[in-house]
Amino acid sequence: MKKDTDKLFGNLSDEDAERIAADYPTGDKSQRDRIFNEIERRVEGRTTSDDMDVSGIETYRPRIYMKVISAAAALVLAAGAAVGGSYLLRGRDKNLTVEPSSEVMEETAETTAAPTTEEQTTEPEVPTEEQLLELLNSRSYDDYPQLNIGYNIVSNATSTIEHGLAKRDMVTGNESMIKKWNHSADYYKNVDTETLADWGIDLDNVEDIYTSNEMFMYKDLYICVYGDSDENVTDQYEVTDLKDSVFANPNVFSSPCNFYPEVILEEINTGKYEIQEISGGATFLGRDCTSAHLYCPSVKEYDKKMGRNLMSIDDGDYVDEIQLDILVDNETGFILWFKSTQGDCTEEYSVDTLLFNEDAELPEDGAYIKERLSGCIPNCEETAAYDLSILDETPDSENIG
Repeated sequence: MKKDTDKLFGNLSDEDAERIAADYPTGDKSQRDRIFNEIERRVEGRTTSDDMDVSGIETYRPRIYMKVISAAAALVLAAGAAVGGSYLLRGRDKNLTVEPSSEVMEETAETTAAPTTEEQTTEPEVPTEEQLLELLNSRSYDDYPQLNIGYNIVSNATSTIEHGLAKRDMVTGNESMIKKWNHSADYYKNVDTETLADWGIDLDNVEDIYTSNEMFMYKDLYICVYGDSDENVTDQYEVTDLKDSVFANPNVFSSPCNFYPEVILEEINTGKYEIQEISGGATFLGRDCTSAHLYCPSVKEYDKKMGRNLMSIDDGDYVDEIQLDILVDNETGFILWFKSTQGDCTEEYSVDTLLFNEDAELPEDGAYIKERLSGCIPNCEETAAYDLSILDETPDSENIG
């Protein structure tokens, strides 16, 4: 092959090289490199004339020809049809050569064409309103033996931030929901300095001030601990039969438990919102999502329709309509994010933890709950009379299997 190449380029003068370069322009460097890379890719892995496998080969471009090849790649492609499109390739055996046919060159020219406009502008599929509703209503928390959902919800109207973590174990039937509320500095803006000092509130560290509910659905009991960051206040707990609590109907991920995505979905299904716009291709927590914009023209009319008692509202400052934006997980149908806007008031919900099955944490066991209650007082005599010996039993996880 070297002999054929020498015939083509060996006696080429600098003047001839310049003339060929001028007659066969090839565009910019990136285009030239793309052609070279494609040829090299197609050449690799072929066999020699002796049917020897070629591997680990790299491109070798003789310096004597670089001036022509660099300036006029089109000439090399054209010459390839005449002399076999020869590239001198070397691997561990420096004498090993490969000669791809002109057919390879034709395929290379085709594959280096720019992508079509259709390929460049492909948009993600956008579901219809019916498909979005079907996706939302297809969600099933029962599909996962273990499930954790953690979230934050921020309200600028009340200057409140809520942190929540719900855990459910379908194997044992145990569930838990931990909620903690903080207020931003704006919450205390109308409180005078002296009162803040009496309350022991430092506005530079308001994130350390909180109230909390720790709710445990353990075996046949519902236990709730009411917590407070104030060291002068003793936490209290309440106990009742699980069948008498909202958490038994049907589970912690439900609107009776004030699980916000379910509240929103219930409002959508009962006609509070009109779906105005749907978009595909969104992501949240690294998950593929569908986004939608919804609109409620009148909260008053919706409440009237639902038979709710309407409070007297000063219409001068009241904005009756609501804008709602949501992100729905395409796989699970879960609402992972929403933002509700009513005038200047906003409420934003966002999931920060979504764990399934073996990745999920189990709800708190009896030993944890017993330890938590040891620093609390019962909230009433009925609670104090409850038999909590069930917390001393072997943890459910040790009885499984």
